[in-house]
Formats: sequence, C-alpha cells, structure tokens
Amino acid sequence: MTGELLALRPAAECRYDAIALGEVMLRLDPGEGRIRTARTFHAWEGGGEYNVVRGLRRVFGLRTAIVTALGDNEVGRLIEELVLAGGVDTGNLVWKPADAIGRENRNPRTTLYSPPPSQAWNVRAVRMRPSPGSSRSMTSPRATAS
Repeated sequence: MTGELLALRPAAECRYDAIALGEVMLRLDPGEGRIRTARTFHAWEGGGEYNVVRGLRRVFGLRTAIVTALGDNEVGRLIEELVLAGGVDTGNLVWKPADAIGRENRNPRTTLYSPPPSQAWNVRAVRMRPSPGSSRSMTSPRATAS
C-alpha cells in the first residue's frame, strides 16, 4: 500500500450510500395502556441496523438499503411495507418459509411464542410465557409477583 488505507469509489458509481445487514422486527406498541389490558396495538418496524439506515434516509436523504430475511407471510409483508414507507430499499430481502424466523420478542419480562402450524388448531394463537429469571407473568394477574 502506498499510504492509502481504503480506496472508495465515487458516490456516483455506487447504488447505495449505506447498506445495513441485520434483522428488522415488528414492534407492537400498546400506546399509553398496559400490554395485558390492551386490545389494540400500533405496529412499528425497528432494529438497530435498520434504524441507522432509516435515519440516514429520512434525515440526510441518503440512498439506503437493508439486507435481511423475513418470513414469507402477512407479518413479513407488513414489515416490508413499513420499511418501504421509511424510504429504505427492500430489493435485497430474502424471503423464508412463514415460521422459519422471529418467534420470540425482546421483552425481558415475557416471551411471545407462536406455535408452528402443525401444533396450531384452526385459530393461530400467541401465548405468553415467563422469560428465564423472571418472576412476572403477563398471562395471569394472579401469577404476577411484585
């Protein structure tokens, strides 16, 4: 090397200014209410890497994209629509079978579990179970210890 650490192509030769590699999650927000009493939620997309490229697009107008995998189901398509609304290119999405990814949430108090289709009846249900190390349960007020 002759003193140059990194040779970058001119921006005009690049399709994107920034690309993120990472997961995009669906966040269900109960608003001002509590999860256990909420009957409606606002859906938001998010994820550390995605939030960066979305911010770069919205604030600075950069050309951005996300490289990730989504479940090929209605939830995955909803996430795709939310990402598109954020102005991030979705041309690099990889679609996986519906139940291949994304079964658990990141809330330290509870874990959402969605059984695979072979274990579900006619109605697709989501049940909650305590996370390891948590004494709280969102499924029953009687099982909640303060």
